Amino acid sequence: MSVSISVSVYDEATSTSDLAKQALLDGALSGTAFQALIQTKGRGRHGRFWSSPKGNLYLSLVFLPSRPMMEWPGVSLVISIALAKALGQVIAPNRISLKWPNDVLVDGKKIAGILIEAHEKGMIIGIGVNMISAPEVSDGGWPTICLADIIKTNKDETASEAMISLDAFRDILIIEMETALSNWQISGFQACLQEWMALAAFLGQMIYVQDDTNDRIEGVFRGINPDGTMRLELAGGDMLSLAAGDVKRARPVASLGN
Repeated sequence: MSVSISVSVYDEATSTSDLAKQALLDGALSGTAFQALIQTKGRGRHGRFWSSPKGNLYLSLVFLPSRPMMEWPGVSLVISIALAKALGQVIAPNRISLKWPNDVLVDGKKIAGILIEAHEKGMIIGIGVNMISAPEVSDGGWPTICLADIIKTNKDETASEAMISLDAFRDILIIEMETALSNWQISGFQACLQEWMALAAFLGQMIYVQDDTNDRIEGVFRGINPDGTMRLELAGGDMLSLAAGDVKRARPVASLGN
C-alpha cells in the first residue's frame, strides 16, 4: 500500500504531534501531516522537552499501518533511514550515522530525532531536524549540531555543500518518507535491516543502556534484530534483546555525556 503525505503548515503550535493526534482521533487519512514553524511544548522520548525555535523543522505525520501492531516499532528505524537519505542529498553521506533507536547523527552529533506515539487507531510519527540552530545540551545530554553550522564549517572543503531552505528540505524528506513507508507496508522492516545496519553508529562497541529505573547494563552493540530490537552481547557471550520502549539511554561507555 503506497503512502502519500500532505502537509499543513502552522505558524505556531504546542507540538505538531498534538495536532496529528487530534487529527488521528478525528479520523484523518494516513499521510496527513503537520508542520509548525515554532513549537511551544515540543517533546522527545520519555517526555523530554524538545527545544523548538523558529528555523528548524518540526513535522508530525498520521500513519495508519497495514502491518500488525507487533511490527510497528520498526517504523522509527525506517524513518531514520529516510532522514539519513534526505540529509545525504545536502551533505556528504559518509558523515551521517544512525543511533538506535531514534536519533540521526552527523559527525557523531545529534542533528535529528524521531518520536513514535502508538495509538489504537494508528501512530503519530514526529520528526525534529536542527536546520539553523542546535539546542543547548544539559548534563548527560547528547552533543548536538545543526545543518547550517555543518555547511558553514565545510563550505571551503566541500563546494557541493550549500545551505538548503526549510521548505526544500522538508519536501525532500517527504519524498524519502513516502518511499520508505510504502516499502515497509509491503515488505516490513526486515527488507531494510541491512540498510540500517550499514548506517549504525557504535556497532561492535561497548555501550551501556539505561532504563526508566536507571538500571544500567553494559555490553557490545551487535546491531538489531528483524523486529528492530537491539542486540546487546553481555559479558560471557549471552545475547540480550532490548525494545526501544524499555530503554531510556543507549550510548557508548566512553562517550561524552556519560
